[in-house]
Amino acid sequence: MKIAKTGANGFRYSFERGRTFECEEFCNMAQSICDSLKKFYPLPAFIPHQGSPTEKEIDSTVAEIYYNRGNVAAETNRPADAFENHSIFNSMMLKQLGNRPQGTDMRLGISLNELGIAHMLRNDYYKGEDCFLQSIDTMQRLDSYVSHQISLPMVNLGLTYWLTDRHGEAVKVLEQGLSDREAAFGINDRESFM
Repeated sequence: MKIAKTGANGFRYSFERGRTFECEEFCNMAQSICDSLKKFYPLPAFIPHQGSPTEKEIDSTVAEIYYNRGNVAAETNRPADAFENHSIFNSMMLKQLGNRPQGTDMRLGISLNELGIAHMLRNDYYKGEDCFLQSIDTMQRLDSYVSHQISLPMVNLGLTYWLTDRHGEAVKVLEQGLSDREAAFGINDRESFM
């Protein structure tokens, strides 16, 4: 499982440096490892489980792979691929977490935000808007919620309002998001949205 996680980490390193096409190689490697591991599950009772990844850990890694593939597709302007991968990622989060936030786990909210982006790439702004609103609501119900955590869906929601000629709503949402970040990190912060 560490090798699959290494593939996911290699992806993040490449993605953050703008090497989006290299990222697909890391996704393919991690997916291949996870697919191979899944063939052995559920593990028979007579096989010691110590050190072996659980099915849940493998599924979490696979979900991250779909998330990553969707991000690459969005970055390289492939709307159909972005939508397919982010739809799968969202479905996996709904299966793993249910239709509600889980403690401090932001992945359901993240999956809704990414699905909204995929809708936007397909020029379906109102479906994107719905996803961003659901993402914000989901993240606001987390046990550890602080207002700057919804920066990404807020920016995306503001963009949706702007693209649908609701400029007053766009300004309001974007100013609120900026205000929340400034309260947390100061003016012109360099904190990652991640």
